[in-house]
Amino acid sequence: MTIRGYIGNDWMGMSVNITLVLEDSAFGDRRIIRFIPPEEGRPSYWGRGYDPVPDGGESVPPTLRLSMEEALAVEQALAEVRQGNSEYRALRADYDAERKRVDSMIGTISDIAIERALRGSS
Repeated sequence: MTIRGYIGNDWMGMSVNITLVLEDSAFGDRRIIRFIPPEEGRPSYWGRGYDPVPDGGESVPPTLRLSMEEALAVEQALAEVRQGNSEYRALRADYDAERKRVDSMIGTISDIAIERALRGSS
């Protein structure tokens, strides 16, 4: 089973439409993932439901519709998960700069040591 995500802009509605599709290639089954709100008698978290993907290119409501502002917030959060947050990136940049400085220092010390060794052997 594979989950595929499809994103489309609804420029007229100023929103982003996200459709998540569960695909079972063994059976050729494709279902749109739906989020089902909590109800009385059920746990207090959202559940998942599945609607078949219709044949013939019928219009299907997306799994999730977000305003542009909400979509940008989700995009930022996903980027932080994948690449680390801005504090992590700043720390990484500091480590990289320190590594460059140490490499340069080691190179300078090596050059001095080689020069002195060559002078001493002549």
